[in-house]
Amino acid sequence: VDAAGESVNSSETSASLAGVPSSTWLTEDVGAVGATGTFGMSGSVFTIQGSGADIWNSADAFRYVFQALTGDCSITARVLNMQNTAGWAKAGVMIREALDPSSQYVINFISPANGTALQERNGTDASASGVSNNTGLAAPYWLRVVRSGNTFTSFVSPDGINWTQTGTTTVAMNASVYVGLTVCSVNNGALCQAQFDNVTFSS
Repeated sequence: VDAAGESVNSSETSASLAGVPSSTWLTEDVGAVGATGTFGMSGSVFTIQGSGADIWNSADAFRYVFQALTGDCSITARVLNMQNTAGWAKAGVMIREALDPSSQYVINFISPANGTALQERNGTDASASGVSNNTGLAAPYWLRVVRSGNTFTSFVSPDGINWTQTGTTTVAMNASVYVGLTVCSVNNGALCQAQFDNVTFSS
């Protein structure tokens, strides 16, 4: 726009997200949360507070700490501790197609009362579903989710050395996705605090 007026729109161009994680983490509340979440780092420890009614049904509400990756990838983290704001409060690792609350995703999480679980939404605006649930486990515990094409596999470990595969599912996602850490209080308006360490990617 200048004194002569406004030009016609330029042609659109495509862009791809970086394929290698950076040292910079992005964070935001996804969906309609009742309290604003927070994120901080001290050394290798991630402290995340998240509200939200749930990561479930056809729309999610939670705190996300993430990076953009492209193609096959994985994320691993140890959940050191989490507050018990609800039996199904969630602290986990997620691969998500978009930051829209109704996006496709796969999450491997731990909860205060229900162990670990692999969960998915296999289409935009679709209802989420559980894939597997392993009761009797509690933080501190290690979690991993691996993407190979549209196949997603979850693993858990008590020590980061001995891993157990807990489930696998197929969810069609774009090559470019958001990969990171999630916290949801499942008690909207209240903040659940969880701490993570040993956070690593492969891509």
